Amino acid sequence: MQAPRVSVIIPSYNRADYVSRAIDSVLTQTYRDFEIIVVDDGSSDATKEVVTAYGPPVRYVYQENRGPGAARNHGIRVAAGAYLGFLDSDDVWMPTFLEKTVVALDGHPEVGVVTGGIYLGPMDRKIPSHLDGIETGVWELSPGLSGDWIPRVLSGFCPAALLARAEVVRKYGGYYEQRCMLGEDVYLWIQVVLNHKVYRIREPLLWYDTATSGLGLSSGKAHYPLEPVFTDPDPIWRNCPDRHREFLSTWLTVHAITAIHIQIAKGDHQNARWLLEHFPRVREWRWDWLRIRFKLAFPGAAGILRRIKRGLVPC
Repeated sequence: MQAPRVSVIIPSYNRADYVSRAIDSVLTQTYRDFEIIVVDDGSSDATKEVVTAYGPPVRYVYQENRGPGAARNHGIRVAAGAYLGFLDSDDVWMPTFLEKTVVALDGHPEVGVVTGGIYLGPMDRKIPSHLDGIETGVWELSPGLSGDWIPRVLSGFCPAALLARAEVVRKYGGYYEQRCMLGEDVYLWIQVVLNHKVYRIREPLLWYDTATSGLGLSSGKAHYPLEPVFTDPDPIWRNCPDRHREFLSTWLTVHAITAIHIQIAKGDHQNARWLLEHFPRVREWRWDWLRIRFKLAFPGAAGILRRIKRGLVPC
C-alpha cells in the first residue's frame, strides 16, 4: 500500500468535545492524499470513543500523559508521510490549507517548511497584526536582520499553521518534550529558521480558537514555566550556522525581555531574575532594562501604574 503524501498529527488531551471539529476540518480538505494520526495524551474523557468511531484514514494512538511536545513526537514516529502537519485538537484548518501548503513544498524543494496566516477567534476571526508586512513567497533569514523584525522572525510559526518536510523535523529531534508545557514548538522552529528557507503564505489558512486553547500564552494560566530555549539552549547553538550566531544571541535576548515582562506580570519574580542573570545582554535594551528594574524593585507601584494606564484607578 502506498504511503500517504501528508501525515496530519493531532495531539489531544481531554478534548472529546472539540477533536471531531479538528478531524472534520481535515477530512473536508480539497487535497486528499493524507492520513490523520490522533495522539491521545492520556485523556480521561471520551476522546478514544470519538476518534475510533471515524475509521480510516483516522488513526488513534494512545500514550500516558506527557504533554503536547511528546504527543506530537509520538505522531512523528509513526507517521508515514513525507510532509507533516500539526493540527491542535481545538483548532480548524480552512478547506484549502493542505492544497496550498503542499503546492508550495512541491514547487520549492529548497524550502523546509510552509507557514500560513491564521484567524484568531473565538467567533469573530480576526487576522493578527503580527502578520503585517509579511508577503507570500520564499523567505530566508538574513544575518543583517534587525529592529522590530527580530522578535517577529517566527511570525506564522503556530504549529497548526504550517506544513513541514518530515526529514527536516526529524533532523532537529522534533518538538521539545522534557517536562515541557510551554515553548516546545519555538525550540524546534527557531532551529529550522536558522538553517532552512521558509515559504510564507499571507492568507489565513487556520482558525486558532482562542476560546478553547489550553496551551501557551492564550490559555489564561496564572503561571508560565521558563521556555526550553532559555533553560536548554545548547542544542540550538550547536545547530546554529556561524553566520547566524549574532542573530541568535540577539533573538534570545529579545525573547527573554518579553518573557521577563510576562513573568513579572504573573508575579514570578524568581523566574524574571533568573532570566536577567542568564541573559545579561538585556541591559543593552536600556528602556526595557529600566522598566524591569523598576517593576522588580516596586512591584506594587508597577501594578498601580498599569491600572492607572487602563483607567481603573483615578489619578
